[in-house]
Amino acid sequence: MSHQSVETIELTRNISYSIMRVIRIQEFHLMAKTFSFAGVHMTVAFAVGWAMSGNPWVGGALALVEPAVNTVAYHLHEKLWKRIQARRPSAPLPA
Repeated sequence: MSHQSVETIELTRNISYSIMRVIRIQEFHLMAKTFSFAGVHMTVAFAVGWAMSGNPWVGGALALVEPAVNTVAYHLHEKLWKRIQARRPSAPLPA
């Protein structure tokens, strides 16, 4: 194997590791953002429930139940949209 081949392989390996690292960092940030939003969502549900009822227990129950129901609703919403998209004829790609 020539010296240039070894350098090319090493460079390719380094690039691959760098790309994988960037992807892992992006996935971590996406997951952190998801958990952050879940915290915000539950806090808002709690605050609205407490403010409307005057009872912090109602706010707490709402903060737990509403996101769970919303998750199921989102799943059903996605399934519906996939069905709608599957029925549409695919348009030709622009040239």
